Amino acid sequence: MDKVILIGNHPRDGSESMDRYTRLLWQGLKEKGIAAEILKPKSFFGNLCDPKGGVSKWLRYIDKFVVFPRMLRRRLKQLKRSEERFVVHICDQGDAVYVPWISDVAHVVTCHDMIAIRSALGEFPERPTGGTGRIYQKWILNGLRRASSIVCVSEATRVDFSRIAGTAGQHVSVIKNPLNYPFKPMSASEAAPLLEAVFRRTGRKCPEKYLFHVGANFWYKNRLGLIRIYKALSELCKPPPLVLAGEQPSPELEALIQSENLQGEVLAVGKVSGEELNALYSRSEGLVFPSLMEGFGWPVVEAQACGCAVIASDIAVIKEIAGEGACLIDVSNVANTAGAIRAFLALPQPEKMEQINKGFRNAATYSGPRFLDEYVETYRTLCQQSKNGGSEV
Repeated sequence: MDKVILIGNHPRDGSESMDRYTRLLWQGLKEKGIAAEILKPKSFFGNLCDPKGGVSKWLRYIDKFVVFPRMLRRRLKQLKRSEERFVVHICDQGDAVYVPWISDVAHVVTCHDMIAIRSALGEFPERPTGGTGRIYQKWILNGLRRASSIVCVSEATRVDFSRIAGTAGQHVSVIKNPLNYPFKPMSASEAAPLLEAVFRRTGRKCPEKYLFHVGANFWYKNRLGLIRIYKALSELCKPPPLVLAGEQPSPELEALIQSENLQGEVLAVGKVSGEELNALYSRSEGLVFPSLMEGFGWPVVEAQACGCAVIASDIAVIKEIAGEGACLIDVSNVANTAGAIRAFLALPQPEKMEQINKGFRNAATYSGPRFLDEYVETYRTLCQQSKNGGSEV
């Protein structure tokens, strides 16, 4: 195999986790001596207006679905003429719409989750998808069904994929995500200047102790539920402040924080660097991760790698990813969840450390070399089966 073509997202899609995933693959393949190239839509029409405006989405669609397929076809023709043996890897299932343009070459699509597709199919009636969204997700689903090879990032995602898309004529496997940053335990002295910088940007001081959450405002991340749980917890005891990192709170979330009189206890620090995130995990009393569903759940493993206690939803994917290194909570019952968190915080330190150590050992299994080896084996198999392949890496 001579080359791997990684299909990435439009630069204005704002999907930071998928961008990190694509760069992680690219860097890892290069370190293994395998030529890798990231091919993604360029922002031509998308630059014509404010990226936050409603028109921006439609202009990006021109970049993605009119301009980029032509770029993709042209590049594939070049590769075929050069007789290079190559594999095309669509790194985000949201780009499975490109499958028809790569169906005659060795290819694989990574499926991170089926949440948006499930929503478009009406599986979450309380969270309906609009008309154009349903059309778009159907287009993605059709692309997934046409792909010859699918990699899912967890067994839970594979189960969802098989139930919804079927697996007729497809090879479907599981390759779990690796850590995408060298997370590790950080001492108080190492973390202090980083935490000081994070909180200085907010005009607040870093609390000596705090609970931690990192994520976005997607409904299934359950940030509203997190605030309700924290409020119930504050009625049971005097908990440490709750620090929120990642996307800034939505207006709805801000309104809930104010209505519950938690402005002084819930501290939003916004987006942080990898090193700052490492520090926030390392000095936290525990990550609280009450998602209703996930495709994988990166923060769980990140926290474990930093020696941070994990308190997370008792759902299949978290059980799979966290192993024995998490305190699992039923987030459908706010009062019971608050009680479980209080009980965990009150545990003797040796019992807490037992869970933390289990998590640390679990996180060690999410290594970059394992992840890359499994993908290289997938590429090798695809290359051997395809007419544009034929030899080992």
